[in-house]
Amino acid sequence: MDQRKRLERAIYQLVDSNGFFGALALHLELVERRDIETAATDGIHLFYNPEYLATLSDSQLRGLVAHEVWHCAANHMG
Repeated sequence: MDQRKRLERAIYQLVDSNGFFGALALHLELVERRDIETAATDGIHLFYNPEYLATLSDSQLRGLVAHEVWHCAANHMG
């Protein structure tokens, strides 16, 4: 399956299960980056390596999205 589609699905599942994290995730622009090892955010984008995402289960992928969103919520970029 296309990893971007999996990532989008994980975000929508977060909207259903945890509106706070899901709503924040909806504001991040998804950007494929093969030059990073896993995933990252700058508060505007959610950068992801599709090869890494392919190694994750669906629940792990939701956890990864929540982790990256938490960086935004905690203003780690500020």
